[in-house]
Amino acid sequence: MNRNWLVATGAGVVAALSVAACGSAAPRAGHDAAGDRSVFDPCQLTQSQLSAIGDRLTLSKYNDISVQDEENRSCSWDGDWYTLTVESHGYSFEDAQGNSSYVDFTPVDLSGWNKAAKFTSPQSSFDEDCGIILGVQQGVVSVVVGNTSVGAAPQAPCDKATDIAKALSPDLPR
Repeated sequence: MNRNWLVATGAGVVAALSVAACGSAAPRAGHDAAGDRSVFDPCQLTQSQLSAIGDRLTLSKYNDISVQDEENRSCSWDGDWYTLTVESHGYSFEDAQGNSSYVDFTPVDLSGWNKAAKFTSPQSSFDEDCGIILGVQQGVVSVVVGNTSVGAAPQAPCDKATDIAKALSPDLPR
């Protein structure tokens, strides 16, 4: 299992999308007409907000992403049996869906979200890592759970990622 796959795949997606977006006259997701490119910073989630998850979490990586700028933010926390990574990117939900760094894209029904899907990486399986990606005005926010337990996890990573996305939903941008 590769616990750091999201950081690596996120950088690849950003690089691919940056090249694809060159020369575009219209603002991309994450850009307003004035060119503001800032995205949600998941490291600004407070301990009080994280307590809605119901697990004890310890910050492990603060904005640890290989392409760190206004369009890419990442924060990770360690739980008892998993690592939680929340990322925010300035590319669109549709671009994420079409990128080969995210596989097994499957729509999920999350109350209050028009665009939501689960995914994994090509190097993993849903019993190792699972993410929920949400389409937001500034681009996408993803909630990823990586199983760090030896053997079977107490809960399927996709179920845990979905539960966390629901718990954090009131504190995430739309």
